Amino acid sequence: MTSKDLPPSYVGTTRLLNRKYQIGRRKIKGEKPIIECTQIEANKPEFWHIPGQRGRNLHNWQHEKRCGDVYVSYETVGALNFWTDGHHEEYDDYGLIPDRVSRVLNRIVFWEVERETKLLPTFEDKCPKYVRLSRAHPGKKMYVIWTVITKGRLDNLLSLTPPHPGLMFLIAFQDEVLADPLGAVLRSPKVANPLRLEDLEC
Repeated sequence: MTSKDLPPSYVGTTRLLNRKYQIGRRKIKGEKPIIECTQIEANKPEFWHIPGQRGRNLHNWQHEKRCGDVYVSYETVGALNFWTDGHHEEYDDYGLIPDRVSRVLNRIVFWEVERETKLLPTFEDKCPKYVRLSRAHPGKKMYVIWTVITKGRLDNLLSLTPPHPGLMFLIAFQDEVLADPLGAVLRSPKVANPLRLEDLEC
């Protein structure tokens, strides 16, 4: 990608992807598409994916961006030890697909990044599953953090948080996590004041 037609830059990468995409659109007999493209809106980025994968739509793009924003907030302050998506055979056994799984300040944290489109029973359904997963690993402290957008959702989740020894379930405003990831932004019905990550046991 160092030629005049394809300079070593974002523009050059986009040109190359477009060429591959056009080859696929021609549907030449005997040739399979090389790459697919989805553009959600005129002013949104283009999303490239291999054939067979589901393309992005507005809703799952917004969710992925929210997850990415959480990642950036902890990575940029040097607090992130590990970060991955929630697909794992063990979690499948418990009927769980966390949005993200991480180790932050050496604390195991499962992330549920809300767009506030799911019904509250989904929250109530997941909590016992996380409890069972935690009991399968008695030597490890695990935390589940829900990030929310509105105060109404925060209050609802706090009222529904199940009893559990310790501070396993925590809820935070997404904006506060992004602005001050190491600050006192984590809420629990068990304590009066918001907590910091470093307040939690490892």
